[in-house]
Amino acid sequence: MKNKKLVIGNVVLFYIVGFLSMILVDQGNRMDLSDSKSNLFTAILRLFKIDLVNITMRTWLMLIATLGLAFVIFLILYLFKDKVLKNKTLKIITPIACVIGTLLILVVCGLILNISANRLFFKEFFYGLCAFIIFGGIIVLILYGLVYFVKVVFMPTVKKVNQKQPDKEIEETTNQVQNQIEAMNLFPGLDAIDKKYENNPPLLVQDDPLNLSDIVLRFQSYLSNQENLYFDLPILRGFIAGMSASRLIILEGLSGTGKSSLPRYFAKFIGEEAFFAPVQATWRDRSDILGYYNDFSKSFKETNFLKHLYEANYKINDINIMVLDEMNLSRVEYYFADFLSVLEYPSDSWKINLMQLKSNVVPPKKLEDGMIVIPENTWFFGTANKDDSTFIITDKVYDRAVVLNFEDRNAKIMTTVSSEPIHLSSNRLNQLFQEAIAKRENNLTAVELKKFLEIVNFTFENLEITFGNRIMNQIKTMVPVYVALGGTKEEALDLMFSQKVLNKLNGRYEDFIKDGLMQLKTMITKTYGKNTFIKTEMTITKMLKKLI
Repeated sequence: MKNKKLVIGNVVLFYIVGFLSMILVDQGNRMDLSDSKSNLFTAILRLFKIDLVNITMRTWLMLIATLGLAFVIFLILYLFKDKVLKNKTLKIITPIACVIGTLLILVVCGLILNISANRLFFKEFFYGLCAFIIFGGIIVLILYGLVYFVKVVFMPTVKKVNQKQPDKEIEETTNQVQNQIEAMNLFPGLDAIDKKYENNPPLLVQDDPLNLSDIVLRFQSYLSNQENLYFDLPILRGFIAGMSASRLIILEGLSGTGKSSLPRYFAKFIGEEAFFAPVQATWRDRSDILGYYNDFSKSFKETNFLKHLYEANYKINDINIMVLDEMNLSRVEYYFADFLSVLEYPSDSWKINLMQLKSNVVPPKKLEDGMIVIPENTWFFGTANKDDSTFIITDKVYDRAVVLNFEDRNAKIMTTVSSEPIHLSSNRLNQLFQEAIAKRENNLTAVELKKFLEIVNFTFENLEITFGNRIMNQIKTMVPVYVALGGTKEEALDLMFSQKVLNKLNGRYEDFIKDGLMQLKTMITKTYGKNTFIKTEMTITKMLKKLI
């Protein structure tokens, strides 16, 4: 292939040179030697004092034909010498070369027969040959000079300039592809949830027409008759009413008192399934509960907690119960700090940042600018043991949560109420809460609130216990719901005061605490009567025993 290109190229170059030489000589023949603007050919003739002759077209054609014949024959001999033409190729090329050679010979003979063989002819032929050699050589040098310039000077420069551009383009393309791959695999678990619900939206289930009082009675019956679990109504009312006052409910007490069972079976009772996240003692920050970005795998290490919380955004009608089992094995304010903070805001701000997303990343559908959304159908329950292997839950956590104490195992309860599970959506539950709060008779009157604030002010003055508006707002929300569940305002106040206020005295042993508690007990009995604030009186009695 290379030799064929060489032959074709040389033949074409030969005839180009001949054609250009003929034009130059022909132009020279038309010019006067005395003209100072004569061309290169006339200048050469004048330099060697040679008379200008008119090289006719026939003479020039004969010259080109003769030299062309010699050139072709030379190339054929060269190819034979180079052993290129052999076997089948030799059989094809040889006849073609003979035909071309014969045609050239006929052309030359025809020209010779039509040209007078005189001195002028041979002179013209000689001058033509000289012109061909001179101008042909100059043209060849110019052509090869251009080729040399393009190959050696121009092309390397262009290559260097263009080499950087492709490298840059390759790098940009590589980065784009890599970013697309990273984007596709950034949240594999959340993407799988998107696909799960893409064409299969959750089914809507009709709520059972029950009020809050019916629900709590039926829940107690369900636990007793179907799960062999026994809880008094006050604790069950506190459990459900607590969901109206806070998104975090802490179930605290001794092991085996049913702390974990209550949220598990409440979820089952309403047709859902509670999610349990066993807290580890090594948890130090939110990455332990939500996950983190892994630089090596270029993906977000998703936890089951994160995936379940994300999926709850699709099932907005379902009550989503998420349990932090043994939540005080690690410090709650470390790993749950972001939740404690955002849950203080209006529900449209319940978002926690997972990571800063690149502009090319297409995030999972339910993420908002790299933030996980805590849907309004979600409640967090934390079980907490009271022993030496756990951390004390701080006031920062207690103030934001509703706390229920489980201290005794309950006796068997007999009930005739239906124990069948119910259908209860988050929208319906929130609606029942709002209806209960809207009823004036369920709320504290000005007199009742003043009476309770006297107890609160006494604890501030004599026991140095303070709390802000957060706890008072929780009390004002929880009391009417507790009443709608079939309880009394005093029971609700007793529950909140014993758990939210007196809890702040844990770990305090100053001398004035004992006297202050005794005075508080007397004041409560005087204000509300004996056996009204039962839980508060029991809590004070236990505290006094520790101070003896």
